[in-house]
Amino acid sequence: MRTMSLSITLLLSLLAAPGFGQTGDPPDTFPIAPKAPPVQAPSEQTPLAVIPPAAAGVRTSLQPCFWRVGTRRCGQTFDTGIGCCRLTAEMCAGDGRFHRTTLQQLLGSLQPGVPICIFIHGSQVDERTCRIESAATYRWLTQSASGSPIQFIAFDWPSDTHIGLLIGLDFIKLGRRAARNGFPLAQLVQRLPVESPVCLLGHSHGARAAVSATHLLAGGSVQGHRLQTRDNAHRIRLTLAAAAVDHDWLNPGERYDCALGRAECVVNMKNCFDYALIAYPTRKVIGARALGQCGFTPFDVRRLGSAVGKISELDVNDIMGARHDWPNYYREPRIGRAVAPVVFFTNTQQQP
Repeated sequence: MRTMSLSITLLLSLLAAPGFGQTGDPPDTFPIAPKAPPVQAPSEQTPLAVIPPAAAGVRTSLQPCFWRVGTRRCGQTFDTGIGCCRLTAEMCAGDGRFHRTTLQQLLGSLQPGVPICIFIHGSQVDERTCRIESAATYRWLTQSASGSPIQFIAFDWPSDTHIGLLIGLDFIKLGRRAARNGFPLAQLVQRLPVESPVCLLGHSHGARAAVSATHLLAGGSVQGHRLQTRDNAHRIRLTLAAAAVDHDWLNPGERYDCALGRAECVVNMKNCFDYALIAYPTRKVIGARALGQCGFTPFDVRRLGSAVGKISELDVNDIMGARHDWPNYYREPRIGRAVAPVVFFTNTQQQP
């Protein structure tokens, strides 16, 4: 969900409150249980090593920095093919331009054993904005790393639908579309080298796509459909920013209850002042709060039991204020340094 007008007086008064949007102290980490992999800022920042050479058939002078894969050419219902979507692919090369390629060339370029970060954008992002923000996100992450290599893929889904007067209905429409795009995202993960650990970095409704994909990889169903085969080979981590997901959907018996069992850890960046997520419950008559706004509640902690040891929460209230949009995250080096050990797998702690 990107910037939108909200006509609710209470929200406007909140946005006008002193201190909103001001830069505060570096974020603290609040692990819910001691087993959660710590999220700490690395002590140093060094340039990232060049990632693998181009695939056969791609000019070696245009070595890839990162890739963008997309579902914009796919039908967005199960009847029109979202369950068997053919992804389009682009390579952002060393010249800073995007060059059309194929998914096969992308997969052939990946270096087994090197971690892979898949970034999933939120709503109201068109192709041009996706390219701009993907490049900025890649720079943000690599500048936050302490010399660790990574392979970066931006997952681009058709989220730039019209936001009308009935904001709640648009939330529902975009949320369901994000969840359906969990299918091609999960299928992409299945085709990645099993030796490469994968971190899904999702913002807003992109976080819902990431959770949906992880749930599917564990054998769960989304909107009555499942993957043909489960995936138990890849190491998977989830990093969620401003997650437009009900706070209790990862609990046992809830919509995405298989996701936490499949992920080795989950980092949830929460912001109680986020103006878009404050409006999130309005999509229903009695709607739950968003995970990105309130985090895992004490009730959720009790329901999750021992699985709560996989969760860390990063409170970004003081840094983000009322802001929601993704550029506000990747412009913050402190947030990048905080999540880098999880995204880059430099923290190797795994769950029992």
